[in-house]
Amino acid sequence: MNYSPLEFGIIAFIVVMLAIVIWRGGMANPEGTGTLGRKLGTIKTELAQVQSEVKTIAGRVTEIDRRAATTGDIDDLKSQISEQAQCLKQLDESLNALGISGAAREATLDAVRQQVQMIYQVIVPKGMK
Repeated sequence: MNYSPLEFGIIAFIVVMLAIVIWRGGMANPEGTGTLGRKLGTIKTELAQVQSEVKTIAGRVTEIDRRAATTGDIDDLKSQISEQAQCLKQLDESLNALGISGAAREATLDAVRQQVQMIYQVIVPKGMK
């Protein structure tokens, strides 16, 4: 096998170019150098943190929804407040009636007291004679 210098040059050129392509291809592949793996690991960690925060927020929203009053609840409260207001109004009217009745009884008692005093003023001196 006799190679001419031209053939040998072409073969050497091809081998050198293959070596350069393989060497540069390894550099161009970020997974080969570990850069892509580290970046994906970082993204995965950040994604896990975001998912955890989203779950926490979702739990809070669920709790807020559970505690939130609906329009039906508000309507029920309005009707209960209205009923209580009606009861208080009736109680106020009853207390006013009792106050009027009490005032009338007090006036009657004052009149009875005055009459008893007058009777004592007449009976006691006559009884002492």
